[in-house]
Amino acid sequence: MRKLLSLILFLFSISILIYGQEEKKETKKWVWIEAENVKETSFRGNPWMKGDDPEKLSGADALTHLSSDGQDPNREEYYAIWEFEIPEDGVYEFWSREGYKGHIQYKWRIDKGEWQTSDYDLPYRNIITIGQFRTIGWVNNGKIELKKGKHKLEIVLTGSAGGGKGKDIWGLFDCFLFTQERFQLRGKAKPGEE
Repeated sequence: MRKLLSLILFLFSISILIYGQEEKKETKKWVWIEAENVKETSFRGNPWMKGDDPEKLSGADALTHLSSDGQDPNREEYYAIWEFEIPEDGVYEFWSREGYKGHIQYKWRIDKGEWQTSDYDLPYRNIITIGQFRTIGWVNNGKIELKKGKHKLEIVLTGSAGGGKGKDIWGLFDCFLFTQERFQLRGKAKPGEE
């Protein structure tokens, strides 16, 4: 009986230690989304836009769009939807790594919330060349309050090249980041990576 009681006490002690260690694990305060892992899209892909060296892209791939109907008022709406999960309630900064010839114009929303605009005048940062006439950089789209759990990010391309005056609608999305932590822009590196 003593051996059984000792075994039970030993197992109980081990479970407390293990549980205590799990409690100490810190929740990651950011979510990274690879743009090519899109759930649904009407984008018309263009491999040339991804650049000459896939190693410059996060995940070695991207989601692209190119069409020549930018001035057609009856054109279809080009959209993309991603699913993601937020680790805890809070206010998150929404960053996008995007490009082709600079920052592109689009609207975005989370779930069925209000549409937000990512316009041409937002700063385009940490820019690198990915091929002739092609660049990629980070854009801070602002802050949004999110609840823990599953969400959908929806993006609709709204502007054409040349500040909205051109006939081409283009876009390249490499990845997205929702973060509660300060984010140091370093190309395709995730928070905490060198």
